[in-house]
Amino acid sequence: MNKYISKIDMLKNSYKNKKAKKYNDKIIEKELIESKYLLDDVNGYSLDYKQRLSIITDEENILLIAGAGCGKTLTIVGKIRYLIERLGIDKNDILCISFTNDSVNSLKKALLKNYNYDIDVFTFHKLSFDIIKNNNKNIKLASFDTLEYIIDEFFYSNMPEFDLLKNERKDSYTQLKLLIITFINLFKSNNYTVDKFNMFLIIFFKKEEYILINIIKHIYIEYQSELDSKYEIDFNDMINKSINIIKNDGYIKNYKYILIDEYQDTSYTKYQFIKAIKNVTN
Repeated sequence: MNKYISKIDMLKNSYKNKKAKKYNDKIIEKELIESKYLLDDVNGYSLDYKQRLSIITDEENILLIAGAGCGKTLTIVGKIRYLIERLGIDKNDILCISFTNDSVNSLKKALLKNYNYDIDVFTFHKLSFDIIKNNNKNIKLASFDTLEYIIDEFFYSNMPEFDLLKNERKDSYTQLKLLIITFINLFKSNNYTVDKFNMFLIIFFKKEEYILINIIKHIYIEYQSELDSKYEIDFNDMINKSINIIKNDGYIKNYKYILIDEYQDTSYTKYQFIKAIKNVTN
C-alpha cells in the first residue's frame, strides 16, 4: 500500500513541477519582452539571451557561469540597471563586490559615466575594513612591514649571531623570513588562534618542523601583541574581524541585493563573510 501511495505522491509532485515550470516560462517570456528596451543597450551592447535570462531571474541565489571575455561584468551592469530601472530598487540597497581595485574602479566608472549610478562597489577587504571602521573609529591598518620588523627583532634578541646570519647568509635569512610571513598570513587568514599552535606542536613533536613552528608561535604572539597595543589590524584580520562584528549585531547597511564579480575566486572565509551579511540583511 505504501508503495502505491509513494508513486502517487511522485506523480503529484511531477505534475506540480511541470505546472510551475510552465508558469515560470510564461513569466520569463513576458519579462524578456517588457525589459527588451533596457537590455538592448547596456554600455552600448545588446545582451544575448543567456545574459538577459540571468538578469531577469530573481531568485535567492543565482550563479552565472561563463568563460573569459563572455561579458560577465557587462551582465552585472545590466543587472544593476534592471534592479533600479525595472524593479525600482534603491541604488543604496545594492552592494557589488569585485576582487581587484582595477575591476572595482572600472565598474564604478562605467556606472557613473553611462548611468550616473553611484553604487557601493568594493573589494572584499575594502568592504570589511569599512565595516570595522564604522563600528570602531580607533582601529587602524598596520604597516605592511610591521611583521618583518617583529621577525628581525625576535632573532636579534634571541640569537647572538643574528648579524652574521643576516649579513653573510642574506639569501637564506630572506627565505626563512618569507616562510615565516607566509605561514602567519595563512594562519591568520584561516582565523586560527594561538591555541592552534599547540596542536601543531603536538603533531610535529620530535620532528624537524617542531623547532620552526615553535619559533613562529613566539613571533606570532609578539606580532599580535604589537598590533593590539596600537589598536591596529593587518590585511588578514579584516574579513574575520568584520564577520565577528556582523554576527554580534554591529552596524552594516541593509542591502537587498549582493552582486559578486569573479565569484570563482571566493575563498571559504569570503564565503562566510557574504553569508554573514546576507543573514543580517535578509
